[in-house]
Amino acid sequence: MGSPEEIGMTTTRPVVVTGATGYVGGRLVPRLLEAGRDVRCVVRDAEKLADRPWRNDVEVVEADLSVPHQAKNFP
Repeated sequence: MGSPEEIGMTTTRPVVVTGATGYVGGRLVPRLLEAGRDVRCVVRDAEKLADRPWRNDVEVVEADLSVPHQAKNFP
């Protein structure tokens, strides 16, 4: 993965990753952190992130985006 500037990510806003407990999201998060990005993980069950080595380096939002009122209030 290139630097944030090389891949067109020049904003300082956090990158939101849905599915961080899954295969793709779980591999994407550490790559984003290595690139110096702030990461916000949206998960249905925050406990599923407890064993991830990067858990304390991300913001975690517990929400089920398939539930309309939770998706509407998503930060």
